[in-house]
Parts: sequence; C-alpha cells; structure tokens
Amino acid sequence: MLLARNNKKISEQKITDLYQQLASLLNAGIALITALELSMESYRDKTMRRLIINIKTHIENGKTLSESLAYYPQYFDLFSRHLIYAGEQIGNISSTLEKIIEHRKTIAMIKNKIKKALFYPATVLCIACAIIFILLFYVIPELQGLFLDFGKQLPAYTRFIMAISTQLHQNIFLILIFLLFFTLIFYFIKTKVPMKIKLPLLSSVIEKYITAHWTYTLATTLNAGIPLAQALYIVSHTLHNFHYQKALRQIKEKIMQGQSMHIAMEHTALFPLRVKQMIYIGEQSGTLPIVLTQLSIFYQTEANDQTEILLNLLEPILIIILGIIIGSIVIAMYLPIFKLGSII
Repeated sequence: MLLARNNKKISEQKITDLYQQLASLLNAGIALITALELSMESYRDKTMRRLIINIKTHIENGKTLSESLAYYPQYFDLFSRHLIYAGEQIGNISSTLEKIIEHRKTIAMIKNKIKKALFYPATVLCIACAIIFILLFYVIPELQGLFLDFGKQLPAYTRFIMAISTQLHQNIFLILIFLLFFTLIFYFIKTKVPMKIKLPLLSSVIEKYITAHWTYTLATTLNAGIPLAQALYIVSHTLHNFHYQKALRQIKEKIMQGQSMHIAMEHTALFPLRVKQMIYIGEQSGTLPIVLTQLSIFYQTEANDQTEILLNLLEPILIIILGIIIGSIVIAMYLPIFKLGSII
C-alpha cells in the first residue's frame, strides 16, 4: 500500500533526520538501498517506516531517489527533489543531502523568528477578544438587569454598550456572518494587500526574513548547478507569501526571454535597492551564489536585531491598547454606579 494514501502527518524534523542519516551512511560508502534499510530500523513510527519502505521499493523498481521522493510531495518539497536530482546527475547525492539539511535548518530558524515576531501580538489580540466576548455576553447582561431596576435613564455611553450586548444576544447569526466576513477580508488582505499596509509595524521585519529566505534558497539551488530560471521557479514554491511568489515567477519569465536578473527585478518595487545592486554585481562578476549568500546573512542579521527591538516596543503598546478597549467597556458599566446618587 502506498503511503500517499495515508494522511498521517510526518513532522519536518523527521524528514530532516532521514536526510541526515542517508547523508551519513552514503558518505560512509554504503549503498542507497542498504542506507534506506538501516535508516528504517531507527524509526518506531509506523508511518515513517512505511514511507522509507515505499521509497526503497520504488528504487528497487528502477526509479531514482528524486523520482521516488516525487511520489510523496507532502513530505519532500520541490526544492529538495530538484537538488537531489542535480546530485544524481553529478554522482554525489550525499553532498546534495548535506546542502538540503543545512538549508532546512536555516529556513526553520528563519520561520521560527517570524513566528516569534507574530506570536506576542497575536496572543494579546486573542486574549482581548476573549475578554470582550465574556464582558459582552456574560457580565453586561447580568448588570443590565440591575441597572434597569434603578428606574432612571442611564448614561448614553452605558446605553450604547448595553445595546451592543443586547443585539449580539438577539442576533447570534450576526456573529457568524461577521466571522465569515472577517475571514474573507483576511483572505483578501493576505493575497492582495501589500505587507507594508496590512502589517505596518511588522512588515519591515517580515520582509527582511523573506528576503533572507529566498536569497539563501536561490544561492543553494545555484550552487547545486540548477539553471537560474529553473532555480527561481523552485524558490517561488518554497515561499508562502503570494506577492513574492508572483514576483519571482515574473522574474523567471523575463530571464527566459533573455533579460538579466537585475533588469528583470526592475519591473517590481518589491525588492530593496540593495538586493538589486548586489545581484547586478554578482551577475557581472560571475559570483551570484556568493552574493546571494551574503545578502541572506545580512538580512537575517538585520531582521533578528529588529525583532528584538520590535518585541520590546510592542509589549507596552499592546498593553495600552488592550487596557483602552477593556477599560472603556468596564467604565461604561461602572459609570451608572459612579453616578448612583443622581440616578436613584
């Protein structure tokens, strides 16, 4: 039974470990089939063992390693398969596997940095939404009955907040419609709106991490001997940002039409001037992979420094925003109590 029909998830770390074991065994002079058998014995996970068995079976049936991995794209991405194919052409799979391992570890580190930059504000936002939900659906209705017993007109702001709470209770479907609308807006923002607009505080950091990601990946593919146009196509598949995917594919098309990369990049304002200038230097000197690696290191360092500064600034800002939102609702509920003498 082919594993492609099995939906059980295999972590990226396990795939990286498999690459590591195969690279070590192949470097020791062990044949690929035997290396796969030895690697399989180190796993207790049945899904992982079945995956390795299926890869081994494909190879025994005459497929190459890259062709065998292509049967399982959910575990082995386009980038890794193309690099392994390049390694097969020069007869040095182990060296290619080491490049893939290094790349996966570097990209995993970059992704973790991005998650770190987004985690704190996302957490605070979720907490704020949860508190607002509790206040509007549970606390305010309890106080509303108490306030109505006063028999006096409540402050306008209190009546406004209470009206919102009442409407939400009476029109629960409005919440579902709002959530659907919010989901559609989120999808539109994700795919159509430039990052500088949708994430004004975090855009600079995330753009630097993305630049570090794609320049490092492109350098790795070029070092593996993959042509530039094909390398750009592969790199575009490793990114999760729609705008960068589109831009790199457009650059690839321009290159296939005969343009140099730095000229093709002029058709989009997505890439920083430094990147365009360095790529021009790399193309003129024939050291494009080296230049791309230097760019990756530079932008990763810049992004790391900005992340630390940004997180230190975001904490007080988000606390203030959270305090204003929650405080305004609480004040609306306590305002009648503050004026209890005049109300009664």
